[in-house]
Amino acid sequence: MTFDERRNWKGDGNCVVCKVPETSDHIFFLCPSAKFIWACANEALHWGMAPSSMQELLEGWIPLGCRNYGVKITVLAGVLWTLWNVRDKMTIEGVFLSSPSVVIFKFDSFIQRWRRLL
Repeated sequence: MTFDERRNWKGDGNCVVCKVPETSDHIFFLCPSAKFIWACANEALHWGMAPSSMQELLEGWIPLGCRNYGVKITVLAGVLWTLWNVRDKMTIEGVFLSSPSVVIFKFDSFIQRWRRLL
């Protein structure tokens, strides 16, 4: 069951970009916008890898107490929040990205506002 089905939304439940069923893994890891932002975060922060599924994320990507735990959690929150907002803009409001870089700018905006939390 997709997120929108649980909220009784009458859309078709498919990603507006990929035309495949929306799942948490698709929205946050498999959609091209998700792959792009994870690749950018991975490159910028010199991580060995980025998570590719919710299961991988929860089971091993951010072990409690790992090196740079606070940074990883903040980046994770920023990435997930950015992807959810981008998804909502496209799915609900019909506003599509003019460029993939818009995802990075949105992410940067969230991180700039949240940096005081670190």
